Amino acid sequence: SSSGSVIQSSGTTSILGTSTLLSGTVSLNNLSIGNGKKLVLSQNADLQITGLVTLAGNGTIDAVTQSPTTVEFNSPGSQAIPGLIYHHFSINNGGMKTVVGNITINGDVFIDVNDTLNDGSNNITFKGDIENTGVYLGTGVANFPLTSTLSGSGKFNFNNITVSTRLITNALTIYVKGSYTNNGILTSSGTFVFNGGNQILSGASFNQVLFSGNGTKTLSSDLIFNGNVQIDSNITVDGSSSNHSIKGNWNNNGIYTSSAGSTLTFNKNGNQTITSSHFNNLILSGSGIKQATGSLTISGDITISSSTFDAGSYTHNVAGNWTTNNNAIFSSLGSTIVFNGLDQSIFAAKFGNVVVSGTGTKSTQRSIQISGSLNINSNATLLAGNSVTVDGNLTIDQGGIFDAGDGGNFNHIMKGDWYNSGTFVPHGSTLKFVKNGPVNFM
Repeated sequence: SSSGSVIQSSGTTSILGTSTLLSGTVSLNNLSIGNGKKLVLSQNADLQITGLVTLAGNGTIDAVTQSPTTVEFNSPGSQAIPGLIYHHFSINNGGMKTVVGNITINGDVFIDVNDTLNDGSNNITFKGDIENTGVYLGTGVANFPLTSTLSGSGKFNFNNITVSTRLITNALTIYVKGSYTNNGILTSSGTFVFNGGNQILSGASFNQVLFSGNGTKTLSSDLIFNGNVQIDSNITVDGSSSNHSIKGNWNNNGIYTSSAGSTLTFNKNGNQTITSSHFNNLILSGSGIKQATGSLTISGDITISSSTFDAGSYTHNVAGNWTTNNNAIFSSLGSTIVFNGLDQSIFAAKFGNVVVSGTGTKSTQRSIQISGSLNINSNATLLAGNSVTVDGNLTIDQGGIFDAGDGGNFNHIMKGDWYNSGTFVPHGSTLKFVKNGPVNFM
C-alpha cells in the first residue's frame, strides 16, 4: 500500500508521496526523495541501489520501522551512502562506497570482495555483525554499543573504536589508526595493530598487539595482553600510571615509559622473553622462565613472585626494592645488578655481581650470596641485615660504607680480595676470608 506514487524518469526513481511503502526486492538506479517525503521499507524488503541517492530537505528512507530490511549499494564504481539509519546493510560489485553523514546500522553488514566501505570521517554505529571480504576504511569513529562479531577475509582499517558491550574479533588482524576505548569486553585471539600517530588505548584485554606507525601510544587504563607485545622503532608506548599484565613475549624496539606507581606484570604459566626496556614496577609471576634478552632499567620495585628470572649476562639497574619470594628463583649469576636508588630493601638470597650506588642505604633483609663481585660506590651504604657471602672481590670506594649490621652478630664470608677506600663498620660481626690463596687487602 502507498499514500503516494513511484515515478521512473530517465533512470531516476522519484518519491513524491508523503509515505511510500516498498516491499519485496526492488533494484533501482538513482533514487530521489523529495522534501518531507519518506520511502518506507516493509518487513523483509530488499532495496538495491546502483546509482545516486538524493534526499531533499528532510526526505528520508525508513529502513527500520518494519525491520528486518536490507539496503544494498551495488554500484560497480564509486558510490555515496547517505547518512541514515539502516537495518541490514551491504555493499557489492566493487568500488569505493563512501558514507556521507553519520549512520547507524541496527542489523548486519556485508562488504563484498573488491568493495571498500569508507566512513568518510563520519561516525558509524554498528549494532550487529560485520562480514568483510573487502576493505573497511575508517577515518572517523566506529561505535559498537551492543555485541558485534567481525569476520571475513577482508581488511579492517579502523580509525577510532568505541566498544560499549562486547566486540568479538576472533583470530582477525585489526588495524587501528586512532584511539581504542573499551567500556565492555573484547574477545580476540588475533592481533591488534596500532599503526597511527599519537593514540590512546583504554579498558581492553587484547591478545597480540603491535605498536607501529609513529608517535606515542598511551595506555590510559589497566590493560591485559594475553599474547605477544611488539613496539616498533620510532614508537613510544606510555604505560602512564596504570597496571598492565602480559602473558606473551615483550619485544621492544622503541621506547617504553611509565609513571610512578605503574606496574608491569609478566604472568604467563610458561616461558617469556623480555627485551631491553625501562619499567617502573616489575612483577615476574606465573611459572616458567622469564628471560631478559637485554638490559633492564627498573625505576621502582622488582618482585620475582613465583617464577625463575634469567637475567642473562646483562647489567640491570634497580632504583626500588628487590624481592625474590621463597618459591621463586634468580638464576643468572653472570649478570650485574646495580642498586642505584635512595633507601632500598633487598629481600633476596642470590646474585651474580652487585653494585651499590646512588645515595641512601641499601638494606639486605636476608642472608645473601654474591657469586661475583660486590662494589659499594661513593656516597652509597650497604647495611647487612644478615650474613653476606661474596665469592669475588669486595670493593668499597671512597665515601662508600659497608655496615656489617648493627645488632646482629653476622658472619660475612669473603672468598676474594678486599679493596677498601671507604668505611667498614664491623659492629659485632665476623669477617671470614676463605680465599684459596693470598688475599689482597687495599
